[in-house]
Amino acid sequence: CTITMQAIYDGDAWVAIAFSNDGLMIGSEAVIGIPGTIPAKYNLDSKSNSGVQRMPEEQQTLTDASVSVEDGQTVMEFTKIMKEPNEIEIITVDNNFLWSHGSSQALGYHAARGSFVQNLSLDGTSTNVDDLAVGDEVCITSYIVDNFCIERGTFLDNDSLKTLENPEEHSFHCLLDVDLCKDSGYQVIGDKNPDT
Repeated sequence: CTITMQAIYDGDAWVAIAFSNDGLMIGSEAVIGIPGTIPAKYNLDSKSNSGVQRMPEEQQTLTDASVSVEDGQTVMEFTKIMKEPNEIEIITVDNNFLWSHGSSQALGYHAARGSFVQNLSLDGTSTNVDDLAVGDEVCITSYIVDNFCIERGTFLDNDSLKTLENPEEHSFHCLLDVDLCKDSGYQVIGDKNPDT
């Protein structure tokens, strides 16, 4: 089974999505995209630059991997095998994901970072990964919205828009800069129901 992921940053810098057993950086594994290169898998062994180590070539199994800057946004996309030998498994229930981006294309200390838990089952219940077969497609496309804006009913930085009716309008400002929003936690919003 594979998972296809996309990270979009409003700016021109490296971006990363990481997979973690405990929601912390050290001991996690990341896909890092530096514009002008092909995204690659890294071990995150410490918080220093020397602890961010590219995995050996035999572990570079990403497909459809790209990173580019388009209209002022850095866009990274990749498809990853969910269960690989000696790597953190991505499961169909709760997963700890991390995200970060730099302040430039030079890989270094992150300008912003965060974590979230994502359940990859379609209805929020457990699905045994052994029930999935090679070739089965698992795809979830969603929006990440902070709990503060959800509970408020409108976006903090645009109170004319209802949060759950316009998740695609949620700004990175809330996700990255506002403590009330960051500290409230996040929800992954599913497809809109046109009847509500």
